[in-house]
Amino acid sequence: MFTQEEIELLKQFGHWFEGLANVDLVPFIEVQKAFVRVFTENTRPQTKHEILWFKYLGRLKLEQENLEKFKLDYSFKEQGFHTRADYYKLLPDRRNRY
Repeated sequence: MFTQEEIELLKQFGHWFEGLANVDLVPFIEVQKAFVRVFTENTRPQTKHEILWFKYLGRLKLEQENLEKFKLDYSFKEQGFHTRADYYKLLPDRRNRY
């Protein structure tokens, strides 16, 4: 996935990356112009920012094409504690392991 450094870069520059890649923002320095070329002329990403945005777009595409595989529910289904008996009902093969 993404390293902590990459996550921080996306948080800091993600809006810029998106604006430049979609040509919503006009690049005014050479680094920005090169960044735009990667996404408008399909040139190979070279800098860590270009590679990161390319990787990010690839991840978005993967998730959009495989919605069911990435549909995760992290919410609690039930509140409260379970007893040891409840645990063994859920995982009966664990009962006599030791």
